[in-house]
Amino acid sequence: MMKTAWRVLFAVSFSFIFMAAGCQDGTEDPSLGSDEGDIIGGTTDTGDPSVVMLRSGGSGFCTGTLVTPTVVLTAAHCVEGGDTTSVGFGVNGSSTPASVRTYHYHPSWNTNDVGAGNDIAVVILNNPVSGVTPTPISRGGASSPVTGSNVRIVGFGQNSSTSGFGTKRTANTTVSSALSRFLNVGRTGTEKCFGDSGGPTFFRGADGVERVVGVTSYGNSSCTSGGTDTRVDAYLSFLDPYIGSGPGPGDTVPPVANLTSPANNSTVAAGTRTITFTVTDNVGVGDATLTWNFNGKVSPCSAPAAGWTCSRSGNTFNFTANIGAGTRTFKLQASDTSGNSTTTPTYSLTFQ
Repeated sequence: MMKTAWRVLFAVSFSFIFMAAGCQDGTEDPSLGSDEGDIIGGTTDTGDPSVVMLRSGGSGFCTGTLVTPTVVLTAAHCVEGGDTTSVGFGVNGSSTPASVRTYHYHPSWNTNDVGAGNDIAVVILNNPVSGVTPTPISRGGASSPVTGSNVRIVGFGQNSSTSGFGTKRTANTTVSSALSRFLNVGRTGTEKCFGDSGGPTFFRGADGVERVVGVTSYGNSSCTSGGTDTRVDAYLSFLDPYIGSGPGPGDTVPPVANLTSPANNSTVAAGTRTITFTVTDNVGVGDATLTWNFNGKVSPCSAPAAGWTCSRSGNTFNFTANIGAGTRTFKLQASDTSGNSTTTPTYSLTFQ
């Protein structure tokens, strides 16, 4: 069976999703398509306020789920093009748009090898969303489904293989197989389609709490025979630096930030230098902003000032610039995914 990406094309105002039915872990070579889909066999969903539409300008193209006040969970193939500018709420995905600061997809994601998995990403918003309760993710155990479990699917995708994108729909269905990194979800007549990419599969565990257990990834081009999700609990090591394992909504604990290298008050060679910080948080780290007192430049890692670059790996932030001789002072402000922030003491380095 051909694996097709189900993200809807802007040319037809649709987003696309990589979704394939009945596939096993990495046993098929996907052939990517260019459309994304809506829930087939579902009904209009006026609830699920945490389910959002990913947008580029005025066009929608994928689905996602608000999992903290500033983080949307979605698929890697939805964001890898860098065109996500906002997320929209409501039944048509156009209400109260929230602007996007940055995004991160799994470092092992490969567009040309969908069957290898890793189709998972987070979108970081500029400001915390108020009035919408984020939906928790599954962390395994009793909060994850097994083969045959009843689940619920939600998305803005098409309700046929050719049309219908742009209305949030939901349907009840089952897990046809639960694999180590995938969940095969749905069946012919009740399934996801183009435009549902990145959207959630919900499962209600024994504790009565509904959680996101799958992220819509891929299926066949005719939107039949169900589709395949990225299994959320298989990617906690990737998600936790952004989402965290802590309380989430209502969190008031600020992050902790420290200079890692060079050591404070040390003397180092002038020239191209990297200054590294580690930021930790009980929920999830949002962004880090370096203030360089010598010239007053303020550099968020997600959008560095001219002359600076920044890379992030989990909770480690690396700021790099060509630094001249002299003593320089600086500090870092760090934010978490709940909207809390902290500022370090002023550090000092001598360059010679």
